[in-house]
Amino acid sequence: MKRYWKLYGVLVFALLVYMVYPFLEGIIYAIFIYYLAKPIKKQLDKKIEQKEITSLFSIIMIVSLIMVPAMASMLYIADTVYKGFPFLLEVADDLLPQEYSTQIDGVLASIKILDTQYLLNLLGSKDIQSIIIGPMKKLTEGLLWFLLISFIGLVVGFYFLMDGKSLIEWAVNNAPKRDKKIIDKYVGNLDCALNRIFVGVFLTMVITTIFALIALTSLNAIAPHELKITAALIIGLSILCGIFNLLPGVGIKIVWVPVAVLFALQAYFVGSLMSSLWFLILFALVMAVIVDFIPDQILRPYICGSGIHTGLVLLSFIFGTAVFGAKGLFLGPIILVSFIEFMKIVVPELNKESN
Repeated sequence: MKRYWKLYGVLVFALLVYMVYPFLEGIIYAIFIYYLAKPIKKQLDKKIEQKEITSLFSIIMIVSLIMVPAMASMLYIADTVYKGFPFLLEVADDLLPQEYSTQIDGVLASIKILDTQYLLNLLGSKDIQSIIIGPMKKLTEGLLWFLLISFIGLVVGFYFLMDGKSLIEWAVNNAPKRDKKIIDKYVGNLDCALNRIFVGVFLTMVITTIFALIALTSLNAIAPHELKITAALIIGLSILCGIFNLLPGVGIKIVWVPVAVLFALQAYFVGSLMSSLWFLILFALVMAVIVDFIPDQILRPYICGSGIHTGLVLLSFIFGTAVFGAKGLFLGPIILVSFIEFMKIVVPELNKESN
């Protein structure tokens, strides 16, 4: 009978893994959210007894620190792009082949006079579908998936905060008696190491934001008149640099490279490209080295690797993102720390037992 129950348990566990695996990314992000919100909850627990309320407030504060500034920055930059839309159309007219320029002019004219039939016919053409409809569809699907994963991350992170400690205690108490001490020590060390790493990742985001703010402000002070930007835009770009520092591989290049291209186009169309070339090169160097490379490749492993070799931490970020994609930024260090603590704590105990 006992054997059948074990078989049933293995089957149920396999089904659970099969169900949860497609949403592993959300669970990994939930662990990151948990470690960021943990210090906040610890302080709130001293004043509020209800763990549901303290967990909820901790999650709200983390969302306010990360998501709200990011959304505000994106909306401001989107508004800036919208206001500069006529300039972008002029650039498109000059750079695109004549047939596409004619189509753009036709679309704008049809929008002004609300010629819906022309717009429907245009959207039905294969060229427009391949250029606009296909990418828009992929963008929409990606946005919906991002919202779903974010929701899962927040919900699971909330329950980790509320019941994570009880869950760990339950697992330790249900372990075999002879293994309880070693499991408790392993879980405790793993928790401390992951806390250092994930708080370090967040601190790297903050440092990147500060570096970007200082760099962009300094560059703006010496920029040619036609390439100067507003203080609000500098703040928005700096916040986005901090947020996108989390992205594997691409990182903050998704922010500063388009800005550099727009600077180059602006200089070209006002006829000052050659005289502004020094600034464009300086901008690219400062953003690539000081704002991108130093926080991402030097400071992050150093901050996150307290007690762990910084080279191993750096490799865990690189290998994790290369193998697992975006979630690998967090999953890589989790695997590394789990392995290191296993070798430090479990293996010596196993050797003692074998001897």
